[in-house]
Amino acid sequence: NILLDDDGHIKLTDFGLSKILCKERSASLCGCNTEEIDHLKKTYTVCGTQEYLAPEILLGKGYDVDSAIKEVGMVVEGYNALPAAKQLIDQNNISMPIVNAVYDICFNHKNIKNVVIDIMNRDMKDE
Repeated sequence: NILLDDDGHIKLTDFGLSKILCKERSASLCGCNTEEIDHLKKTYTVCGTQEYLAPEILLGKGYDVDSAIKEVGMVVEGYNALPAAKQLIDQNNISMPIVNAVYDICFNHKNIKNVVIDIMNRDMKDE
């Protein structure tokens, strides 16, 4: 899970299902102490909302360190795309309250608590 604190800083949370994965084929190559951890190159744990899971997870193919790095990269790219998304929303008069809220928190430095309260209390008749 990736959360934002009151100042808009990213916080990584909930490592309950975390595993140590290695990029090397064997424990001796990566230096893993196999008595302390299992040497894993891939994992098949499924946890989360289907709409937000990577295709390899949904297809049961497992995922590795490179897949995890790609997922983090997608989050960073999503953050970088926010200004362009906000511009398109405004130009085309599209209602996307979540995108607007995240934009306000990240780029306008609005108070997270107030933004969430505004989203929860919005008039959804216009959406």
